[in-house]
Amino acid sequence: MHTDVSRRVAIIADDLTSAADGASPFVARSQAAIVARGRPSLRDCAVLAVDCGSRSASRFQAAARVADVTAQLAGRD
Repeated sequence: MHTDVSRRVAIIADDLTSAADGASPFVARSQAAIVARGRPSLRDCAVLAVDCGSRSASRFQAAARVADVTAQLAGRD
């Protein structure tokens, strides 16, 4: 398997467990990862997983939270 470690990956998750689960395969391959709650971290890293807290939100709140995090992560691969 070819792995391009120069890529910056963003993961948007509905809760903290899912964010950590999404980042773990990258960490297992020695890539730096940050798991954040609510807002993306300002620090740069290879993998950024964000819990947007949408699991317990109404569908309208969930859509707004995902849209907000997506906009903040738009510059990542």
